[in-house]
Amino acid sequence: MKLLELLEQPLPEVSFCPHPNPCLIGKALRPTSIGEHPPGGYHPWPDFVKKVVEHKQRYRSDDSSFSSPPATPRGGHIVLEEMGIRCLLYMYWGTAISEMGRELVTRGETSEALEFAWSDAVRDLLGWPDHVLHVNGRCKAIILAKTRLELDDSTSDLGGLVSKLALQQMFAYLRLNAHYGFGSVYGILTNFESSWFCKLDGDRLLVSEPIKASECRPGIYAALWYLSHLAVLDDPKSIVSSPSHDLAATKLVFDSIFKRACVAADLHEADMLEYYRVYDLKSVEFHSCLGRFGSSSVYRARMDEEAVVLKVLDVTQRPHLMLDFVREIDAYDRLVAVEGVCVPKLLEYGFLSGALFFMAFSDAGDNLEVLASQNGGRLGPEIKQSAIQSLKSIHSLDMSHGDIRLANMCYQLQGGKAQVLWIDLHQSFRSWTEEHERELNTLVTLLDQY
Repeated sequence: MKLLELLEQPLPEVSFCPHPNPCLIGKALRPTSIGEHPPGGYHPWPDFVKKVVEHKQRYRSDDSSFSSPPATPRGGHIVLEEMGIRCLLYMYWGTAISEMGRELVTRGETSEALEFAWSDAVRDLLGWPDHVLHVNGRCKAIILAKTRLELDDSTSDLGGLVSKLALQQMFAYLRLNAHYGFGSVYGILTNFESSWFCKLDGDRLLVSEPIKASECRPGIYAALWYLSHLAVLDDPKSIVSSPSHDLAATKLVFDSIFKRACVAADLHEADMLEYYRVYDLKSVEFHSCLGRFGSSSVYRARMDEEAVVLKVLDVTQRPHLMLDFVREIDAYDRLVAVEGVCVPKLLEYGFLSGALFFMAFSDAGDNLEVLASQNGGRLGPEIKQSAIQSLKSIHSLDMSHGDIRLANMCYQLQGGKAQVLWIDLHQSFRSWTEEHERELNTLVTLLDQY
């Protein structure tokens, strides 16, 4: 018997309470427009994890039943980071939840028609770029991802690991899904430390025991893989071992994200948003992390066997930051004459398995902030002069950098001489003499302190 059939069977061993989960009693709920509690309350689903493990053991040598869970990717130390789990979620039929919004608009539905939520719930429900698992155009599961920073411990449940607000939001998503016939009643809730499987059962929400990322039974990758495949285990032909890279489908998904990004950032730069090539995550081997900035991270990595510096944006959390990447790509196009001399070389850019947007650069070396700290807070005259000359070269192409900091200047040896390269061009802009003079004066004043 397949796992889906197990889950659809009655579960007599579960004793349902006539009232909401005792963990919820006596806790005040924040005012929210997400939606009401399930009228039937939240209920445990205690045997779910055990069934996942049993199913895995029963069929682990039978490749005809289903494809194997994905192996830990190269650079496996990032598996337990949010990025690793988000990548996994996106690898199978991932599409922005705004596609549900597009469907509602097509049907002429409005927020007033959503009987189960408050009148302004549509914006909240559809505004966050969580995920919907799709197979053959049908929604198979809702995925709701919450970070620790998004959780309010004063209104938490399930052992303090996930907020009541997140449970409400999951319930609202599943009710939306069921009410308008988008697909199944399954949901996956994760905070990247633990994950839960949810099922809408009439007017109540069933919630599994947590699957912890720190434990290897069943293991976060395997568990999420099984959760993602529950709705298609009865149809092995529907299961794929890698994400679809159909460009047309990718365009459709990210067109929606891009448009929402412009609105969220109150910008009118839709003309800048182009469709980019989609790369396989398997082509990247992550090495050391050089830093995290908002929802983007910078890594030393290998891509197609070439050493690169990879700047990566998680488009699931801050889609409007995609505009910063677009601006930076545009800046490199304008500065192509000084690539590798005054700025790094932009080698590749595009999407990684649909989940992440990236830019791959040549390695510009360590930044001047690190160099100054190693030299007792001092920078040599050769370094200072190179920084000034590189900025002048950028100015000669009618561009200003826009963010004069030591952290945005890197150095490397070229022909036995130190050469400063400017990085992080997302704030750069077209400019002329007056602005160039102001920026140059800012740089000189900064360097004089070292």
